[in-house]
Amino acid sequence: MLKYLKHVLKEMVPVILGILIALFISNWKENRTNEQYVTKALATIETEVKENLSSVSEILPRHYALLEQLVAELENDTLTIAEIITDAGGVQLPTIRSASWKFFLSSKTELIDYPIISALIEMDESKRVMDIKFEQFLTYAYQYMAASSQKDKEMFIAYFSNLVDSEETLKALCEVYLSDEE
Repeated sequence: MLKYLKHVLKEMVPVILGILIALFISNWKENRTNEQYVTKALATIETEVKENLSSVSEILPRHYALLEQLVAELENDTLTIAEIITDAGGVQLPTIRSASWKFFLSSKTELIDYPIISALIEMDESKRVMDIKFEQFLTYAYQYMAASSQKDKEMFIAYFSNLVDSEETLKALCEVYLSDEE
């Protein structure tokens, strides 16, 4: 019986070692593949955040100029809101992309650290709030484009300032994300 047990052990040890080595190699390959995936995904996300930052940074000065012009023309009852907007170059919502990190978060969330996930979710929430504020702004703006009274301009400034505040928040979130990534 002891001889049989020794024989079985001699046969099993190489098989068990082979299985363990195969599992180790498989895990190592999977970890390496995941690391490469995360590296590529984070690089793509960083590019997207840089583009978003660029878009917001490009639009904010125009929006500041429009706010200044609205305040300057607040008491001028001869100029309509539409004329002031036209003179200032119009209103535009920044193009904000989030497709790459939404895809990444939906597939392999467990591979990245919580602070990164949190920052991306915060940016997305900020974009969502900005979109809502833009819709509210447009609803008001379309109704009062021909208005020229101080009261209507003050309301327009309030809605528009609210939108600009969201743009500033999104810009700050993008800057923080990019500075944390460096």
